[in-house]
Amino acid sequence: MPIRFPFNGTFRMSQGFGGNAAFYGQFSYDGVPLKGHNGLDFAIPNGTEIVAVDDGTVMEIGFEANGFGHYVKLQHRWGESLYAHLESKKVKETDAVKAGDVVGLSDNTGASTGPHLHFGIRLNGYSRKDGWGGFSNPEPYLSGKEQLPGEQASSDCLAVVVAGDPQPLGWYRSAWADEKQQREQWMRRATSLQQQFDVERADLREQADLWRDQVALLVKEYTGSQPTTDPIVVLRALIKDLKAKIDPTDPKNWERP
Repeated sequence: MPIRFPFNGTFRMSQGFGGNAAFYGQFSYDGVPLKGHNGLDFAIPNGTEIVAVDDGTVMEIGFEANGFGHYVKLQHRWGESLYAHLESKKVKETDAVKAGDVVGLSDNTGASTGPHLHFGIRLNGYSRKDGWGGFSNPEPYLSGKEQLPGEQASSDCLAVVVAGDPQPLGWYRSAWADEKQQREQWMRRATSLQQQFDVERADLREQADLWRDQVALLVKEYTGSQPTTDPIVVLRALIKDLKAKIDPTDPKNWERP
């Protein structure tokens, strides 16, 4: 079965596994520089609850000023999970946790340029000197595309066909994983569109504020005083007043060719 995501709700993945080798090469494990980003980053607001992806035990909590910041590491039957750049930890070493238990709150501590969660996993049998610090890409295990160590289902079991059903049991597992991944992609896309909308809305509001400032200057120039209410409302009142004072039958007010 796939492990759950390390948070509730849906947040955009801001950085995948394996990229940005030039930057991450400055970090090393047992003298071996990293080949790239050794986890997944999720753009999560400060103070968001971070939860355990599976049942396990708290094996380590710590702080790295030039690395993971505040972090929590859990031991599972299949390996380890890491939650980094936290604001605070809500567990202590040796605590037993269940999948979904809160282990800390997200933040921007350590070597981080913005609020996010760094999430990583190590699978049993890992090597710290593999160029990734022993970490594996969590994405296929979150989606169920790959089995965790010790949880591989028997190929015979996956090939079983129930009477009256044309599909083997393994087909449903793959179909479920594909559907889950597609649903997560749609949610990430929706989140991205919402963020784009928020940026554009903020830009429009800024432009509207600049327009109101210009109108306020125009009103002040005409009346000699700064408007104390909405300058656009004041301008409309001035225009209405001017219209009332203009005599359309007076040739002086006629437009000249």
